[in-house]
Amino acid sequence: MDDSQYPDVVWASEFGWVGMPSLETLQSYLPNATTDYTLLSPRVSQKGDTASGLASIYTSLENAYGPYAWGVQDASTKESFRRAIHLSQVQQSACMRAETEHYRRGRDDPKSAPHTMGSTYWMLDSAWPAADWASLEWGGRWKLLHYEMQKVYSPIVVSSYCTPSPQVCRGIEIYIGSERPEQIDAVLTLSVVSFLDGSEIDVAVHTIQLAPRGGLLLHDYNNSVTTTGGKNLGTVDLVSRSGGCAFLGDCFIRLRLEENNATKKGSKNDGAQRATQGEHDGKRGGVKGLAPDNMRWIVPWRDARLGEATFTVNVLSHGVSRGGANTGHDMGHGGVGGGGGGGVNIMVNTTFLEIRSDHVSPLTSVYCSDPNDHGHFSDNGFWLVPGKPIQITYYHHPKKVTGQKKARKKTGKKTGGGAGGGTGGVEADEEEGDVRSSDFYVVGINSYYEVPSPTVTTTSTTSSP
Repeated sequence: MDDSQYPDVVWASEFGWVGMPSLETLQSYLPNATTDYTLLSPRVSQKGDTASGLASIYTSLENAYGPYAWGVQDASTKESFRRAIHLSQVQQSACMRAETEHYRRGRDDPKSAPHTMGSTYWMLDSAWPAADWASLEWGGRWKLLHYEMQKVYSPIVVSSYCTPSPQVCRGIEIYIGSERPEQIDAVLTLSVVSFLDGSEIDVAVHTIQLAPRGGLLLHDYNNSVTTTGGKNLGTVDLVSRSGGCAFLGDCFIRLRLEENNATKKGSKNDGAQRATQGEHDGKRGGVKGLAPDNMRWIVPWRDARLGEATFTVNVLSHGVSRGGANTGHDMGHGGVGGGGGGGVNIMVNTTFLEIRSDHVSPLTSVYCSDPNDHGHFSDNGFWLVPGKPIQITYYHHPKKVTGQKKARKKTGKKTGGGAGGGTGGVEADEEEGDVRSSDFYVVGINSYYEVPSPTVTTTSTTSSP
């Protein structure tokens, strides 16, 4: 998205972008898969807020994704509709990420007048099962946007945008910001990753020092260089060539922020949040990620040379985990968690998955195909790379059925109150139920895979955060 289109404000609120909910949320009023499973079908349009909103989604997908959207927008099949829905969620989260990152940079950007001190996006949850601005679907499922906002609003963040425009990316502006009360000593690494085979080359390394609740902008990659042949090249051209890419559509740029162990004394940065994507990639020589990795695509998606990925999904195990605030199970599902020693822990049925891909598959999501399970994953919207599997947890949240009897077991006990936990603690009941086994499917920009029903042996391990 073009960063210049966003205003400079003291506080930004009620900005949003429309995205489709999952097919599992929509299918209650779409009885005919051969006629109803398209973005502009009469039944989908009738339920939507306005027909023009759906038309806008349709047009934006065609413009942004080109050949990756052609054929999936109009074919009324389960696979094509799921792929079109996923593209709409990718588009929604990309638009919202770009605008939210702009407002977060506004606190520390000297060109911003006034400085932006915060933002509140529109909106959190849906009032009915239809396309809208929400990050939580009707019923509580998480859209891709909800996962992305967790990363964008993380305590330490890395963001970037193309200049002069996303359509013509000659340079990139990079921002690193922190909401933490201590100084952060870090190393920022810029690498180039090939869409063709996932190979990654580190091109530049910067030593970064962030003041308490401070931020900084790097302008090193936002200029032009005249070569000996007299040709004027943007910094992005030179960076991509250093990474072995002859064409900008063959690669993307990855920015990762890690602790600077050379300057670390004691445990100054030990409390910093570990990067979500960094967890998936594992530790690099024992270095700890400080922020979610920032992936910068440098051509419009319609021009990216993506291979069609083949996914392999292993259901590692089923179990029972102790949910609550520390696992994120309370987000969007009414779970209860207190600060400090207070709050309630809830037993949550879980499924542990491992996802692999034989090609680079950016912004790939896993979905649960059970319409009566409104659970969520520990993370979603991955950039899958060959040879680097990702492991995630699915927290089941079965829909309550009217009149259904549920066995309950008294397990709560008095707990000491912390911040937000009350003074006397709480006593909680836990629901008992069979460990569930749901079906899943995986969707990327150019790929789709339905996971066969799992056949693993059920385990009942209990873990605490």
